[in-house]
Amino acid sequence: TFADTSLNDNRTTSVVTFTFSEPVSDFTADDVSLTGGSLSAFTSIDASQYTATFTADDDIESPGMVMVGAEYTDLAGNPGTGGTSSIDIDTQNPSVTVDLVETSLSDSRRSSRVVIQFTEVVSGFDESDISVSGGTLTGFRSMSSTEFTATFTSSDDLTGTGSVSVSGQYTDLAGNTGNAVTDTTVIDTANPTVTIDILDDSL
Repeated sequence: TFADTSLNDNRTTSVVTFTFSEPVSDFTADDVSLTGGSLSAFTSIDASQYTATFTADDDIESPGMVMVGAEYTDLAGNPGTGGTSSIDIDTQNPSVTVDLVETSLSDSRRSSRVVIQFTEVVSGFDESDISVSGGTLTGFRSMSSTEFTATFTSSDDLTGTGSVSVSGQYTDLAGNTGNAVTDTTVIDTANPTVTIDILDDSL
């Protein structure tokens, strides 16, 4: 049996205990098969109890399983029966995309819709996790548990790049940390000017 009920990026290992109804012979780590992880530190406590450490694979969201076949016997030579134990694993990190819908902004179009889309439900994300340059962000709202929108308005009298960034401070519901990401748009809100130069001082 597993000592833990679930594993994630914050806790990737669990102690597994193999307990037999009586002393057995010929039981080794080779009699154990796995899905979703690897086994290490296989140790015999006594003839009827063994322990090992199960380490979950990275970037998966599926049960981990430890299975014992029927190759072992008791001390009288009677064959054993197989057994299985499972644990929930979520080591898959959430990710996010930021889409500044308009690829360029000018005096004729100063604002752009911003769409923030997560790959799964996240925790700890709000407007304070968003930073902007070259403009301001307004109208932040949640469209669903994984999608948020806002409006980016470019600064006036600017020639350069505007950006909207999401920090990696959020986590998924299992506690796995997310990534940081930025999207940009070209801004030209600088108005043209003209100079007039009369070359001669007098005519």
